[in-house]
Amino acid sequence: MIACSFIDDDFLAASRIVKQLGSGVHGSVFLVERSNGEQYAVKYAKAIVSGLNQNVLSDIDTAVRFRGSPHIIQLVGIRYDSSPVHPNIAMIMEAMDSNLKDFSSTTAPETRLRLAPELLTSLLRALTVFEVNCLGHFDVKPHNILVKSQGDTVHFKLTDFGLSRVCFPSHHVPTNTLFSMWYRPPELLAKRRRDTFNIHATDIWATAITVLEFITGVPVAPGRYPLQVLERYYNSSKSNATSAVHFYQLAESGKLVGNVQIPPFGGIETALSHMLTLDPNKRPLAREIVATVDVPIEAITVPDYPGTNHILAREIVATVDVPIEAITVPDYPRRSHPVGVNHILYLGSRLNASLTSILIAIEIYTRYIHDVPIPHLIEATASLRIAMTYNENRLPSTESFSPAIRTLIVTEQRILHAITYRIYNHHLTPVIHRAYKNKVNMRTIDPNVYGQSLDRWLVSLSGH
Repeated sequence: MIACSFIDDDFLAASRIVKQLGSGVHGSVFLVERSNGEQYAVKYAKAIVSGLNQNVLSDIDTAVRFRGSPHIIQLVGIRYDSSPVHPNIAMIMEAMDSNLKDFSSTTAPETRLRLAPELLTSLLRALTVFEVNCLGHFDVKPHNILVKSQGDTVHFKLTDFGLSRVCFPSHHVPTNTLFSMWYRPPELLAKRRRDTFNIHATDIWATAITVLEFITGVPVAPGRYPLQVLERYYNSSKSNATSAVHFYQLAESGKLVGNVQIPPFGGIETALSHMLTLDPNKRPLAREIVATVDVPIEAITVPDYPGTNHILAREIVATVDVPIEAITVPDYPRRSHPVGVNHILYLGSRLNASLTSILIAIEIYTRYIHDVPIPHLIEATASLRIAMTYNENRLPSTESFSPAIRTLIVTEQRILHAITYRIYNHHLTPVIHRAYKNKVNMRTIDPNVYGQSLDRWLVSLSGH
């Protein structure tokens, strides 16, 4: 992974705001121009009393991790501001022309149909990078796809990673609300248990709905309530359901089969129909579709979930023209402090933190914060809180922590600054897979057993 760049203090001060591009729950986006004429998009993240919001943390971490991927918006850098008055974080990104929703409204139908295969390919390549890093986007929709025209060429890039989460199908799935309702697949609309299907398949559904909306110029399944959206899917599908209510019941129980029926659309209707398979376990993943479209099928290997033979990102990414170095994590030296690791294990048990959160916290604490002059217990506490905020759908109560909350939040900010928002890396992926497969219970581990040999323990856990 390429490390995040922190922008000089005068970067924003020397820039003028051209216009506001949008706003959301967690902040606003502006187009700014430097004195040399260069333009950038700047997303200001709102500060909250208890620290950075989970969605903001996920947005930054994902943008940092995927710098260099050509189908994902490029992060130029981060402006960190510790002032209690101004927002804590400004994300500086490449400037694009518009989002897909606005672009669609000003583009002729025949042009949209011509560009649809390129849009689909770009999104699938972006999602391939997410999949091989055990990450889901979980908010694919026209507003979160940016467009830039260069002559006759149009580039599409995926953006807005606030709902993005680490996920290991059948092991660890996100519990937060995923997708805007019009792009949410039947299994989520019907609230099917998320550990009964491959959660990555939900991104595939939303991508197909987004491409269809781009082609037709109108939303595919608008509705005020989940049942209204499901009814639209029922009416446009060939399935084993006999009514909209039956459609809902089958989706909830995992017994719904069939496909949304797609009319001819420039040769991509077959791919879209497969992507809109009603059974998520039979829905193809992005890397499978990409493999059949533009690389030999034998050049790509898809692991069975849950699996321990995790495919390395570089093996996939090399086949879909994303620079390998964009997601390669440098081998930072690890330090080992049994007291801090013990505190993470103890506090993680007390707070009922997930195995994934505990391992991420250990990785942050032991590998990335060597130069942060903070007492070990506070470092360990902040590392766990960052991991739980990033990885779980809850912000741990400040009453659960012994340090004063102001000190803890300042510590979190310093750690995030020191680690340049690298919350998670793909080195952890085989470790977490192995830990779940072996049903490792972190609450029963004595950290003194491996306190001075943490690397050996993690290596044995990951099976390498």
